[in-house]
Amino acid sequence: MTDFFHLTEDNPAPRNAASGFFTTPDGKKIRYGVFAAVARPLLGTVVLLTGRNECIEKYFETIRDLADRGFGVAIFDWRGQGDSSRLLRDRQRGHVRSFRDYARDLEQFFEEIVLPDCRGPYYI
Repeated sequence: MTDFFHLTEDNPAPRNAASGFFTTPDGKKIRYGVFAAVARPLLGTVVLLTGRNECIEKYFETIRDLADRGFGVAIFDWRGQGDSSRLLRDRQRGHVRSFRDYARDLEQFFEEIVLPDCRGPYYI
């Protein structure tokens, strides 16, 4: 499922993609992607945590490399980044009220997406 990704000819989505949004308790929509390993043996899941002003698509090459080595990958756009909800009207400006919001989003991502659907062990 690649409907949630912004694709370009020179940066296609990795194979075995699943994507969607989860909604935080304060109503923010957080975009995520999960990519299954394509090589065997299965070695676990790498959870990629992006940097400021980055999005899932920026990591497609890294995701393909990890999947080719037997790792699944789980990744999400932090609130205020990529296609996740913004806290300001100006979509060009990233903003978060508290770093704790990021920690809660990561915890929810693990509980709702990673732990139920991704094979351990887990690497960040």
